[in-house]
Amino acid sequence: MAGWRKPINLADAQKHPSFKYIPSVKEERFRAFLGVPIIQRRQLLGVLVVQQRELRQYDESEESFLVTLATQMAAILSQSQLTALFGQYRQTRIRALPAAPGVAIAEGWQDATLPLMEQVYQASTLDPALERERLTGALEEAANEFRRYSKRFAAGAQKETAAIFDLYSHLLSDTRLRRELVCRG
Repeated sequence: MAGWRKPINLADAQKHPSFKYIPSVKEERFRAFLGVPIIQRRQLLGVLVVQQRELRQYDESEESFLVTLATQMAAILSQSQLTALFGQYRQTRIRALPAAPGVAIAEGWQDATLPLMEQVYQASTLDPALERERLTGALEEAANEFRRYSKRFAAGAQKETAAIFDLYSHLLSDTRLRRELVCRG
């Protein structure tokens, strides 16, 4: 499963050609199988698996939820690996783009393996106005796609999944955040 690096959704896992029975796991009573790789920066950290006794295919919202959960777990596992390597967190004041107006004081996570925005070389372009227009269009297209997914999942009574895409849509539709993103390039 881990070698494929993509979700595997099987109604009857035991009939799959790659199924390997491991007696110590005692999974012979389970039929339905949904496995999702936990990947961070193209590195496989693990696999998140759910199984069920009855013979059935997991639906799209269940698979989507597990993929979302695996993505969140990847960030946490990656951060915990960094903590093990570098010890305790340093207290640092950082400036970031707000997703909503207001003030908040909270613990935050920073991926120390990625460079700060100030350290990234700014790419040049012959036509900055065209690039800003393209970025604005890409942000609008992404927001529209998130809205479509939200409506599709809401129509199927999959409210939790719809809420995730609705949140993404709202973030990309925030005019102040979009203006800052476009200005930064």
